[in-house]
Amino acid sequence: MAAITLKEYSEKIQHVALQKCLLNLMCRMKPMSAERQALISAMAVTLASGQATWDPYYVTAFLHDSLGDRNWVNKPNTSFISTQIIKSLGTIYPTKDMFTSCNLEIDVDFIPDGLAIASDRYPSPQAKEEIATIALNALAPWWELRADMTPMLFLRALAPLMALPDVRFNVVKRIDGWLQHVKLQRLAMQLLILVGLNYGNASDSAQEKSILARLLQMRMLKNKNVRLANFFCS
Repeated sequence: MAAITLKEYSEKIQHVALQKCLLNLMCRMKPMSAERQALISAMAVTLASGQATWDPYYVTAFLHDSLGDRNWVNKPNTSFISTQIIKSLGTIYPTKDMFTSCNLEIDVDFIPDGLAIASDRYPSPQAKEEIATIALNALAPWWELRADMTPMLFLRALAPLMALPDVRFNVVKRIDGWLQHVKLQRLAMQLLILVGLNYGNASDSAQEKSILARLLQMRMLKNKNVRLANFFCS
């Protein structure tokens, strides 16, 4: 009922202030009852769906939850919000055949549903730059972690951000350490595929040239799965 009311009177509601409140609640709703979580999620999705462009705070909340408790990121009730954000970031995802060829299992929430029909909620260059800055600032302290101290949730959070050159560059710098840890290896392989699929023009920057050099170097590795993942990167 609340979601229906919001939809009916959405034009008269201060969207940004209310949406920020709902997003904050979503990031902290783990102790809440299932009914209350569903209500908050429905209200947030209803308001979000009525806005052609979104406030950058959506991305802030998305990253906070991705790097935290993951209360709503990629959950069925709120997948609409996650998918629109990922679409706006521009990350290209692999096909299921690529995973099969690399003998990799696909995480249930690795490839977001509905990405092909999602809308870019940050279409302007200024908005793109702003959400990229938000993402890079959120990731900054995590890059300092040693491989053996890196949580799996960090690698999961990186996947939607692989369209950003700085993220790809930092992933390539640290991929060796992640590949050597059993708990991180599968996710690291998935990120390796994403690096290649989202790789830009090597002539554009020193970063992209460095990424290309590392990808070419990794083609010589003895690990068959790593070679296959790198093959799909090319």
